[in-house]
Amino acid sequence: MLAIRVKFKKEGRARFISHLDLNRCMQRALRRAQIPIWRTQGFNPHPYIVFAMPLSIFYESDCEIMDARLDGDMPLDEVKERLAAQMPEGIVISEVAIPQMKLADIGFASYSVTLDFDGKSKKDLDDTVTELTAHDEITIEKETKRKTMNIDIKEYFDSAKIEVFDGAININVTLPAGSQANLNPSCFVAAFEKYSNKPDFEHIRRLEIYNQDKQNFL
Repeated sequence: MLAIRVKFKKEGRARFISHLDLNRCMQRALRRAQIPIWRTQGFNPHPYIVFAMPLSIFYESDCEIMDARLDGDMPLDEVKERLAAQMPEGIVISEVAIPQMKLADIGFASYSVTLDFDGKSKKDLDDTVTELTAHDEITIEKETKRKTMNIDIKEYFDSAKIEVFDGAININVTLPAGSQANLNPSCFVAAFEKYSNKPDFEHIRRLEIYNQDKQNFL
């Protein structure tokens, strides 16, 4: 039995696929591709696959990760070729490899967050960013399974690369994404809504996943 890691992109129309639908899509694709994936035991056996950090619906990504186990012999390049041929529009298999790190090693993820403000000039949005980032604290509400708490995300505004255009603000930022701490990039949307104006539309894309030492997750 051989552990494999599949990396893929999720973009375009595929951003409307929920995580549950993505799971079903991958199971069906593996079956149609006739890849010898190890199956769970019991009354309802199914391909054993695990996703790292499932995306929220409407998000795009350059680095989705799915782990599985081969229960038979098949070269990794053939696994990639067969699986890629079964993907729907918007899902692109970029790599199939042997995992070098454990999923528990994930510590951070980087994102591109684009906020659209219809009709706002670059000067208006420059002023908006200046006023917002001038606060000593930028607190938002974060919901967990047990409670809702206020957290200060000022440090992430300070570390982000923020670019302003006519009608839009783009934020490139790295956020904690491990099992101990996890921050959704929608926190920036919440901050603008609380402290200035809610964007008319937001587009969020995950760019990369890192381990706890901020090395690319392999």
